[in-house]
Amino acid sequence: MSIVCDDYDLLFTHVPKTGGIFVERLLLDELGGRKVGGRHATFRWLSLPQVPKVRVFVVRQPIDWYRSYWAYVRSIARSRAAWIIWDTGRPSHPTTLLDRSCGADTFEGFITNVVRHFPNGFVRSMYCDFMNGATHALRTERLRDDLAALLQLVGYATPGVVHERPPENQSPPKWTAKTTLPIDLERRLVELDNLDGLQLPYVTP
Repeated sequence: MSIVCDDYDLLFTHVPKTGGIFVERLLLDELGGRKVGGRHATFRWLSLPQVPKVRVFVVRQPIDWYRSYWAYVRSIARSRAAWIIWDTGRPSHPTTLLDRSCGADTFEGFITNVVRHFPNGFVRSMYCDFMNGATHALRTERLRDDLAALLQLVGYATPGVVHERPPENQSPPKWTAKTTLPIDLERRLVELDNLDGLQLPYVTP
């Protein structure tokens, strides 16, 4: 769900598996945010009467994103071979094409499918979609620090509150332990799907 914080002229759009639930709940609890649009909708899918000045999303290193996403999907699958999450194929959901074409009961099989079906990088393309219309990006790997810097940027009085909140919606260890890859396949994935040259508008402290 996207979050608008009217008092701070801020819009947050939620990329799946990047720590977005942590951000959502903080904005709702601390900045008086309100939910708008569909789940994980990018800026182009939102219809807002007034566009906030600050528009932010979160990115994660692609290989770590795939690990988290596969672990999440396997943890909710109803059988060993199941890959039914958003089987309605809602076009506004950013993982629809991935879910339709790359499901596998092993992480190696999943990444093999990803490399075959998305030779230009699925995660990279997804970030480009979220970057369209955004003014700032946060990083999962340093989410608390980046989010605190964002709160300071929009004038929130106590940005340090970010560091007092517990983690949210972490990937199940049972499944993350199974996200190893043969070295050649991992190198191929990193070669195809990376953040090089994207010029992401990272927030700075």
